[in-house]
Amino acid sequence: MAWVRSELEHHAERPTPGVLVHDAGEPTRERPPVVEPLAARIADPDVLRDAWTHVHKAGGAPGIDGVDLPTFGRELDARVDTLARRLGDGTYAPQPLRAVRLPRHMDPRQRELMIPTVEDRLAIPIRMA
Repeated sequence: MAWVRSELEHHAERPTPGVLVHDAGEPTRERPPVVEPLAARIADPDVLRDAWTHVHKAGGAPGIDGVDLPTFGRELDARVDTLARRLGDGTYAPQPLRAVRLPRHMDPRQRELMIPTVEDRLAIPIRMA
């Protein structure tokens, strides 16, 4: 019986996960850290506008929807707000990629380049973050 009592006393001395014991000996619940939900970060229009600056600097051709960078830029606020809403409510889905065949240098074969839409270039890196 002494062994059982010492084991129980040993376990009683270890703190329970999620509980902090202060010097006064009264246990208080540990508050979990406040973490912003991932969906809120993904759907933040400011984050998407920041992504736009990177996409715009990188340049590139339009995707399968035919929307080029200048057109997207002219309609930026409306497009970003719509994209943020779709990302937030889970209705966003990437569009198919546009395939472009480019000649290889000094080679009769061609290489295929897959081009995403401008909207997908904003959303996909954020979803992967």
